Amino acid sequence: ADWCPPCVQLDEVFSQLSTEHKTLTFVQVDAESLLQVSERFDVSAIPSFLVLEGGKEKERLVASSAPQLVQLVSSAAAQVAGPAGSADEDASAQAPLEQRLKELTHSSPNMLLMKG
Repeated sequence: ADWCPPCVQLDEVFSQLSTEHKTLTFVQVDAESLLQVSERFDVSAIPSFLVLEGGKEKERLVASSAPQLVQLVSSAAAQVAGPAGSADEDASAQAPLEQRLKELTHSSPNMLLMKG
């Protein structure tokens, strides 16, 4: 969220980590535009970072600092055995939100979700 200073500060860290850790799938969600995602993952504060494995939450950080986020991502990356598979983005863009979320949360052994 642009109005949330911690979200703005950690956005750059999140982006950099996504380029450094290609074995993970990084997804950034705008808290105000996708309330269904917030409800599904019971996110009530921002910024929130979730590591998902097989569509289920494995770890969570709320209102974290850059070092905490780096540690979370490094830990998740260390647990991944190989590169993540890629889905056909054009086809999934046409699918209903619930279907796209299911495909997304199951596309990689580990995933970090940022709501902010």
